[in-house]
Amino acid sequence: MAVFLPAGPAEGAALLRIYNIAHQIRAEGWRTAVLPWRLTLAARRRYLAAAAPDVVVMQGARHRLNRPDLYPEWPVVYDMDDADFHLEHLAGPVREAMGQVAGVIAGSGYIARWCEKAGARNVEVVWTGTPLSPRHRASQIGRPQVVAIVSSSSPSWQAEIVPQLSVSP
Repeated sequence: MAVFLPAGPAEGAALLRIYNIAHQIRAEGWRTAVLPWRLTLAARRRYLAAAAPDVVVMQGARHRLNRPDLYPEWPVVYDMDDADFHLEHLAGPVREAMGQVAGVIAGSGYIARWCEKAGARNVEVVWTGTPLSPRHRASQIGRPQVVAIVSSSSPSWQAEIVPQLSVSP
């Protein structure tokens, strides 16, 4: 069983990562639970004690209760992107967590390298994607290809992604 501790409601980055990952691995046969982000520490710990999960997946340190040292009984995996360590108020807690987590799901190679340098073990890259909307979309025939990348700070994504892009006539 996997228990997910999101940083906030099912919108934005939390929706794209935590909620969608929980939904997808449920479809693959895992038992999953996404706890309400407003639960107190006591309520979170009560649920975890009763559920006895195999892993607790936290959406980085954005939520003040998403700190691995608060849950020493369970293996914790951080799911994070570069904002988790570029934002000044999160940099310290995230760096400290790297030595405590069982693993990290990193949104890119750039993030994975930062996590490894900060002491994380078992870092895997899982690029953020978004489900296609069921609504009607206009035809894209004849439109040039578009690559959209969002980065909180560093331009280093260029060194990672640009060599992988190819342009064909």
